[in-house]
Amino acid sequence: MKTKLYLCGVMLWFGAVANATVTIDLTAGGIATLSNGVILDATAAATSVGTGVIDSFDRIQGNTTTESGYNTDANNVLDNKGGIFTHSLLVSGLDTTTKPGYYTFLLDINQTGDLPLLSLDQIQFYTATTGTVNHTPTPAGGSGVTGPIYDFVASTTTAVCTNGAVCTAGGANVIKLNYSLNSGSGNGFDMFLYVPVGLLGSLNQSSFFYLYSAFGGLGGVYSTNDGFEEWARINATGQVGVPEPVTSGLIGTGLISLFLLRRRAQKG
Repeated sequence: MKTKLYLCGVMLWFGAVANATVTIDLTAGGIATLSNGVILDATAAATSVGTGVIDSFDRIQGNTTTESGYNTDANNVLDNKGGIFTHSLLVSGLDTTTKPGYYTFLLDINQTGDLPLLSLDQIQFYTATTGTVNHTPTPAGGSGVTGPIYDFVASTTTAVCTNGAVCTAGGANVIKLNYSLNSGSGNGFDMFLYVPVGLLGSLNQSSFFYLYSAFGGLGGVYSTNDGFEEWARINATGQVGVPEPVTSGLIGTGLISLFLLRRRAQKG
């Protein structure tokens, strides 16, 4: 949403929302930059993975219209989908090279073709001394857990939307996504989340990093209705609980191809 201001007969436009809450609508694509420097990028540009390995570290799939989860080596936590694609992650293994100065996370959503919209209601970051946190409903309060060190709902007060994205004041802090925007022909992710490194302060590189997220809370056409939602990173250094380096490179190369093939099949 934009605000008009007339000064000496000249109309000025401001792209920021001045209210305490903001709905960030990325259903037509675009970019939203939060006041703290966090960037939500849903532009329809092809995803280049270079020679690195795409590492999916959390898959979430619930049996109702909402779902939530976070990456951990513990089993059966919230709506986490088991398997090697849900696992713990070290701070030292976060992707800081894709966009220098930022931690980069990639989000892939899955909705039906006739109901492609989905709400992303919460993003929280935590650190911990163990990779097997199983506290609910969020990691907060778990043994050895610090945080949230970032909280999308609590910290989002203003945002500037560009490239087709729309910021609307009022309501709740929520991100609207559209599964149908992604054709799967090389741009196999629905949103990039860029977080300034300085925003999280000085982190212990040997600590475990947790990304908690929740979907479908907006309800209606924005409810979850199909396969898993998936968080990933591009660089696979510092992995925990996944194959050894020699084999992970080979497996990762295959996974990239399989991932894009799956996206083509699902998104047409």
